[in-house]
Amino acid sequence: MAPKIIAAIFTFLVNIAAGVLVLFMMLVAMNGFSESDASYGFVAYIVLALVVSLGMSAAAAFAVHLLMK
Repeated sequence: MAPKIIAAIFTFLVNIAAGVLVLFMMLVAMNGFSESDASYGFVAYIVLALVVSLGMSAAAAFAVHLLMK
């Protein structure tokens, strides 16, 4: 059970770190956009980044389960 939890947490942290890096690059790239236009993009990106991070963490835990059989 411990390897699954460790894999899920490690994968989640790596995905969040990559997501934060991309978010900062997106902030620089969206310089000049109006706040109303950019806010929808940021909210959509944050929601999708969290969904992908949680999905990848679950997939990592499942992959560890399969590999340990």
